[in-house]
Amino acid sequence: MVKSKKEQKKAFKSVDKLSKELDAVDNFVLKHWKRYAIFGLIIIIALGVIMFIYESRHASSLKVSEDVITATTISELQDVIKKYPDYSSIDLARLRLASKLYDEEKYDEAAKVYNNEIKYAFSKYTAGIGELNRAYALEEAGKSNEAVEQLKALAENAQYPAIIRCEAYYSAGIIYEVIGNTAQAKSMLEKCLADKDKCQFWPDMADKVLSRLN
Repeated sequence: MVKSKKEQKKAFKSVDKLSKELDAVDNFVLKHWKRYAIFGLIIIIALGVIMFIYESRHASSLKVSEDVITATTISELQDVIKKYPDYSSIDLARLRLASKLYDEEKYDEAAKVYNNEIKYAFSKYTAGIGELNRAYALEEAGKSNEAVEQLKALAENAQYPAIIRCEAYYSAGIIYEVIGNTAQAKSMLEKCLADKDKCQFWPDMADKVLSRLN
């Protein structure tokens, strides 16, 4: 059953309570973890594209990468995606487009773009980012149960990089807590913490939330 906006806002207050005793920096990060997740990984990909520009030996690839980076509006990104569907740098264009739609609270549209990234991505890494962010868009659209099931499935899929799976475990844990399933929340967060030798940041975040749940 989809929760109303009022119920969602009330539920999200429980996440804030989990971090109220943390210091100012930790408190800020816990409250805004999703924004870090959505934009932090995109920055990493952006750097990768910039490196690709300098390393590229093909004029056509160089032109595509330049067009992707200079596209700043939703319409410009849509045009670039249509024009260059067969180039790997279009992964970045799709993620940037979906991010802008998300910012404008067009969550269903953002989810559709993430679906395309998952389907057409040139790497498991960018496909994983698409899966993570699609779940966040679904959650914001009031589809928390669907979002958390997608995150759980992603976390348990060994085909994806460890950093993607760690984030999925953490995110699933947070959403399970928000919708009132504390047992599943602990399970997801404990699995994230168990992967601390495979990835950074998310296990530490999971440990802090678990200390408030136990």
